[in-house]
Amino acid sequence: MKHKCNTSIDEFMEEMKNDPEKRSTTVQAYWYNMNVIRKYLANNNIKYLEKLSEEEIKAMINHFRLTCKNATINKRMRLLKVMFKHFRIKNRFLENWKNLRRKEVHYDPFTESQLKRIMNYIASLDTSNPYEFTRVLIIYLLLDTGVRGSELLHIEVKNINIEDKMIKLTHTKNGKEAFVFFSSVTQELLQEYIKLQPERKHLLWNYMSYKRFTYIHLRNMMDHIKKECNLKKCHAHMFRHTFGTLMTDKGINVLVLQKLMRHEDIKQTEKYARISNKKKKKDHELYGIISNMSTQPDIL
Repeated sequence: MKHKCNTSIDEFMEEMKNDPEKRSTTVQAYWYNMNVIRKYLANNNIKYLEKLSEEEIKAMINHFRLTCKNATINKRMRLLKVMFKHFRIKNRFLENWKNLRRKEVHYDPFTESQLKRIMNYIASLDTSNPYEFTRVLIIYLLLDTGVRGSELLHIEVKNINIEDKMIKLTHTKNGKEAFVFFSSVTQELLQEYIKLQPERKHLLWNYMSYKRFTYIHLRNMMDHIKKECNLKKCHAHMFRHTFGTLMTDKGINVLVLQKLMRHEDIKQTEKYARISNKKKKKDHELYGIISNMSTQPDIL
């Protein structure tokens, strides 16, 4: 029995969706990666899973290398491996698959000029249009709270404390409830956005498709910002990196930043201090010996 690619992928993902041990954000990520694989197979006229030979898989990996990191390729190959195992399809290459070496993780905050372009774009949007208002609010929440994309998508209206300017996160990376905080500017945006119809459990709503805002919608939004603002790359987690970097630039205590970003290991937080040259320059000007001498030495 041969397994058609589209039918098999749909069936496999339906199994993942119904698995009680799989979190919804995990399934959403699976769907995204599976759809990338599906698109590649269709573009290369591969109609049956059994036709995916070692050479074809290597070609697919090389294709993915053009646009993503080894960590992402590893996720896709593991997912493909699980699907083949699910349908009991023999594929020696996948069975013996070993992860590609992961490159060092780079912290990639937006530069000042990039962030300025993004904020100018956001300022150009019409907040009387619910669809554009959603985009404005998302950027403010990402920058103001430092939440991860998955945490953002799972914010529930009932967990937003407008008066105290804080949000309880019930869907976090480590599964523990946590609180994040927002400014008066975001407070005003949230007050108006919550009033919009329909009444809903989760805060964010896609007013184009009139459905709950999803992982795919967020990816599409980031791709749009990337194009509009002429950025080399743009994804939701870059706003979290920017949050950490700008907080460091302002002189925040690293222990406080650790709590705000909810890092279990302070070494994760310390990386922001190491990459913040602006903070180093500012502190040098503030505390430097020569610049703080009451009388400059006559060296000429």
